Amino acid sequence: MIHSVERSNNNNRLQLNERILTPQEASLCLWISTEGWDERQKAWLYGEPFLKVQWNLEIQVDEQSGEDGTPAPSLCYYILGSKLPPLAMLPGMRLDDPDNNWCEAWYGNDAPELTENTLTFGDWATNDHIYLRWSAKFNDWDTGVDSATFLFDGLVHFTGIKMKVKNDNDAGNFLKLALPLSDLSELNIAWEEWQILSDDFPEDRRKWHWVTWSRK
Repeated sequence: MIHSVERSNNNNRLQLNERILTPQEASLCLWISTEGWDERQKAWLYGEPFLKVQWNLEIQVDEQSGEDGTPAPSLCYYILGSKLPPLAMLPGMRLDDPDNNWCEAWYGNDAPELTENTLTFGDWATNDHIYLRWSAKFNDWDTGVDSATFLFDGLVHFTGIKMKVKNDNDAGNFLKLALPLSDLSELNIAWEEWQILSDDFPEDRRKWHWVTWSRK
């Protein structure tokens, strides 16, 4: 199965205006934020009122990805978690953001913004790899073309549903609240080591436990 995934990755295709590239790697996670900024209190607050769900997608094109101006596409697509089906039901789902209200996406570091983003989910190839099509528009600084075509089509590594919590008991409750349609029977849970931040952070934001749910 691993060899099959590696062969499929070689078929990944990234179109940047008139350039056609073969990315080295693409990864996707479903991130659940557990804290948010409260403007009235001028502070980060934690808990149910601040739960937000987003798809995070990153593409590494080559060894230069991450350098200023080079292709290293990334996307953050905010969604209504209450409408997200169980992971097994993702194939065929499409997300459109023609008015740029739900997405933050970039061509790379110090590079053009990606707009009019659309995600279309294909079939699961394995428990942690799914076919995905990502299309967008961008201002091609190299050629001066406005609304140039951006298109990724291929296999991405799904790294799981991720969250950080202050108390272990919060994790399951927050998952059910943020993704009420999720099928817990299809998920495995894995905990990382506790993250202890520096004294530069307020005391109530220094200690976090990271957790990931992956497909069985």
